[in-house]
Amino acid sequence: MKLDNNWFRLFSDCILVNGYSESLIYDLGRHISYPISPEYVNILNELLVMDIDTIKEKSSFSNYEIDFFINQFVNEEIGFLTSEPLSFPAIDLNWESPYIISNAILEIDKRMNYNAQNIINQLNQLFVEAVELRFNYKASIQEVKDYLLFFEHTSINCLELIIPSDLNMKNHDYFNLISSFPRIRRIIIYNAMENILVESEDILFKNRLFYINKDFSFDKSYLDEKERFIYTVQTFCEANNFNLGLNQKVCVTKDGQVKNHISHDTSYGNVNNSTLLAILSQESFKTKWQISNNEIEKCKDCQHKYSCSSNSDIIVKHGRYYKKDLCEFDPYKNEWN
Repeated sequence: MKLDNNWFRLFSDCILVNGYSESLIYDLGRHISYPISPEYVNILNELLVMDIDTIKEKSSFSNYEIDFFINQFVNEEIGFLTSEPLSFPAIDLNWESPYIISNAILEIDKRMNYNAQNIINQLNQLFVEAVELRFNYKASIQEVKDYLLFFEHTSINCLELIIPSDLNMKNHDYFNLISSFPRIRRIIIYNAMENILVESEDILFKNRLFYINKDFSFDKSYLDEKERFIYTVQTFCEANNFNLGLNQKVCVTKDGQVKNHISHDTSYGNVNNSTLLAILSQESFKTKWQISNNEIEKCKDCQHKYSCSSNSDIIVKHGRYYKKDLCEFDPYKNEWN
């Protein structure tokens, strides 16, 4: 293969992320990733800083192997050839947000100790974009609707419902909810008989209703790999600077305690004694937001570190950060436990 353009570049939204035993190319435009075997990572890294002819002269790989390797990227539209490599700079990884909080979880219990409507109004005043309602009991459709009505005159545009299984409730009941309340992005039914993603020919209901056959897991381990990992430019930049699972998140427990996440032990105040804004203004509440996976043991060696939305609590041992909840993925063996 004769190369008129003697430099190779990945598209700016296709980024190489190195892990201990495997590397990935995050395709942030298509929201997927591609594995790269370890023996080819060095070639790819060299291609990003040297011209192709120079690499061929010094590489232990044959010219055919290098050309074949490059062509795979070009054919998949992950990379391209050019004679002007400096014309294609890397994307800016800085991340900023005008909001104090972007998403929230509200724990809903039959005997909960806070006013949900009041908290939803406060979230609206904070310009929160997404809210998860986590029901601890078998609420009737009417009860669920009553909570959803609190969002009617707010700017909160994305809702997720976590509801325990109820044999009296059918798929069409949940689909009717989605039809009536377009803000609902997804409904997850836990403690079900089996794991099911309900299929539908109607695009309105596609990938919107899940059943899982165990109690709700705080780290969302019921979701498959495609759902657990997020590949967008925004989340990639955020994950490079902050903790993707905890940054700009607030959670209110059934007792009104305000936490970084429902599963965490530390409470920073109670909504019955203070406003959300006052609690969120504490610097201590934001501390864990800024601990990215680059700083956490095991996570920093993982190829999924910039796409993982784990909301595990973070603990300190001997001056090092660790996730409190054990992860199912082993980056050193490159396998799921």
